[in-house]
Amino acid sequence: MYFWDIESLKHDLVNGNLNQISDLKYLVATVVVLALGCLPYEATNSLDYYYVFINIALVAMGTVFCFHANGGDTGAEFLRKYLSISWLLTIKFVAVLFPAGVLFVFVMNDFGIPVSSETTLIEVFLCTLISLFYYWRIGHHLRSLNRKNVFINQNYKPIDTSRVARWNIY
Repeated sequence: MYFWDIESLKHDLVNGNLNQISDLKYLVATVVVLALGCLPYEATNSLDYYYVFINIALVAMGTVFCFHANGGDTGAEFLRKYLSISWLLTIKFVAVLFPAGVLFVFVMNDFGIPVSSETTLIEVFLCTLISLFYYWRIGHHLRSLNRKNVFINQNYKPIDTSRVARWNIY
């Protein structure tokens, strides 16, 4: 894994010297560094730091879990599948969780229950569960692609799942 020498990396890329394990290392390193960028600069309490470190661990372990769900080093096109599936699931999660969160705040305010601006243990727990569910769903879809690849041939035509797909939120 290269950390500074771009020319050597480009040489290895051109000559096909990188494999799926190399891709995984670069992906995990990138997402961990990006997650580190989310460290609170003005933490309201210690739970903010706990959640950031839990999230970094979940991102790294979730990505490795998905890599293995794709077939590990013998799997095909991990990055393409992982990034496209995770993008789509991110959009779906935001579409469901953002309105639910807004509704939750409105309901809490209507009942006169104050919503804390500080991170609470319940928030850390719920966000951890959501992250676990998120990576489990990505892994589920990667595994199902591996099973489907066994049956796909040159004449494969997708079946119309429009009636079923509307109920398959995740």
